[in-house]
Amino acid sequence: DENENNNESVNNNENENNNENENEIFGSTNEIHVNLEDEWQSISGKFMCVNAALISCRCEKALDGVSPYAHLGDGLLDLILIRRCTRVQYLQHLKALSTPNEDHFNFPFISVYKCKEFTLIPIGKKGTWNVDGEILEDIAIYVKVHQQLIPMFGRGI
Repeated sequence: DENENNNESVNNNENENNNENENEIFGSTNEIHVNLEDEWQSISGKFMCVNAALISCRCEKALDGVSPYAHLGDGLLDLILIRRCTRVQYLQHLKALSTPNEDHFNFPFISVYKCKEFTLIPIGKKGTWNVDGEILEDIAIYVKVHQQLIPMFGRGI
C-alpha cells in the first residue's frame, strides 16, 4: 500500500508538472543592458520574445503596428520585452495586437523601453536569434541607433 501511495504521488506530481509545462512557455534566460537617457540599466530574466522596432511596423494583421509610437526620425527604438508567460496570456497579447485601438502592451509580462542602444547577452544554454530573417546562434547582440546617418526623404519622416 505504501508503495502504491508513493507511486500515485509521483504520478500526480508528474501530471502537475506536465500541465504546468503545457500552459507555460519558457523563454531563454538573458541579461539585457539598456541605455536609457545615457544611463545603463540591467534587466535579467527569461524572455520568450525580444523585439526592437524603429518604426511602427503596421500591416494588415496589426493595423496600429507592433510598436505604434515608434518613429524613424526620433533616434530611438522601442525595445519590447516579453517575459515568460502562459500560452493563453501570449495569445491574448497577440489578439490585442491584431485589434485596432487596443493596447497590446497592457500585460504584466510585457515591458517597453525607448532607448538608443541595448545589449542582449544569453546566459546558460545557447540562444538562437532571428535578426531580420538572419539566424544568429549563441552570441551577444549589441544594437545602436545612429540618428540621421543617411539622408532620407519621404512623407512623415
